[in-house]
Amino acid sequence: MTDPMTCRVVIAYKTGLLGRGLQSLLEQAGTFEVFGVFATDGDLGGAIRSHAPHMIIVELGALNPENAQAVLNAALEHPSTTVLSVSLDVVQPTLWRGLSVVADGSETLVEALRRHMTVSGPTP
Repeated sequence: MTDPMTCRVVIAYKTGLLGRGLQSLLEQAGTFEVFGVFATDGDLGGAIRSHAPHMIIVELGALNPENAQAVLNAALEHPSTTVLSVSLDVVQPTLWRGLSVVADGSETLVEALRRHMTVSGPTP
């Protein structure tokens, strides 16, 4: 059984250094279960369907059409799944600010991540 404090993550990369570096960083943190690190042509869709990740980290330009559809389907079918796009391109950065995520009280790390990463618009 997976620890409820563990955040399940899958990574899709274009640059091996970024993909494996993120995997190492998250695994060293101890609260992330990285169950898949996929190059552009890997079976990302199968991993998403099998493991129901809390977070999908995608390097800009790393998705072939099938994997892009799998990420879109996961986001539509499971709104609580966070999709994080990252890039090594200094001309077009995708990380605008850093933040620390700390669980409050009985909140799990996954809940804390969701709280910090949820973007909401105006309510009707």
